[in-house]
Amino acid sequence: MQDRRGRARYVRGLFDGLAPRYDLANAVITLGQIGKCRQRLLSEVDLDNAPLVLDLATGTADLAIAVARRSPRSRIVGVDLSAEMLRQAREKVRRAGFDDRVSLIVADVTALPFREDVADCIVNAFLLRHVPSLPDAFVEFGRVLRPRGEIASLELTQPTTPVYRQVFGFLFRNLIPLLGGLVSGDYRAFRYLPRSLRPYPGHGELAEMIRGVGYDNVRYRLMWGGAVAVHTGRKGE
Repeated sequence: MQDRRGRARYVRGLFDGLAPRYDLANAVITLGQIGKCRQRLLSEVDLDNAPLVLDLATGTADLAIAVARRSPRSRIVGVDLSAEMLRQAREKVRRAGFDDRVSLIVADVTALPFREDVADCIVNAFLLRHVPSLPDAFVEFGRVLRPRGEIASLELTQPTTPVYRQVFGFLFRNLIPLLGGLVSGDYRAFRYLPRSLRPYPGHGELAEMIRGVGYDNVRYRLMWGGAVAVHTGRKGE
C-alpha cells in the first residue's frame, strides 16, 4: 500500500508542476498529433449508448471535451490526481461550454470513488504507465463499469519493427525529454517519461493481461508505426 501511495504522490507532484505548460509541451512532443490520437481512441467505443463516461487521468480535460463534442447525450466525469491540472481543465471546460455535462474530481484512479456498475464507458489517455499495478487497475476499472460496458486506453508502447524500435527509443530517451523540458521548464518530469515505459508491457502482452482479469472482446490498434496503441475491451456479464 505504501508503494502505491508513494507512486501517487510522485506522479501528482510531477503533473502539478507541469500543469501551466502541459498542453503546449504535449503538442510539441507529439508534433501536434495528439488530437488525432484522441479521436482514434473515441472511434473504438460506442459512445451513442454511453450516458455516463469516465475519463481517467483527464489532465487538462482535452479528452473529456472531445467526448462531450462527439456524444451530445453523454455526461462525462474527469478524474485526476493533480488539482493543478484540474484547475487548468475547469477553465477549458467552461470556455468550451460544457460545464453542464463535464464534471471534474480529484481522485486516485486506482481507488475510484464510485459505486459498482455505474459507468457505461471508461476512456483514458497516457494513464497506464503511471499506475503501480496494471492488473489491479483494470480490476478497479471493471468494478465501476456496468456489465457489457466498454473501456478504451490510449498509451505509448514499444514498436515491433527492429529499426523503428531503435529510432523511437533514441528519440524517446533523448530528443523528447529535451524538447519537453525546454517548453515546460521542467526537465525532471520529462526525464521520467522514458523511464515510465521501461517496465510497461508490449501491446500483445497488455491485451492478454486485460483478458486475464475478466474482459472480453479485447483488441488493440497500433498508430505511429507501432509506438502508440489503443486497447479496448468489454466487461463481462
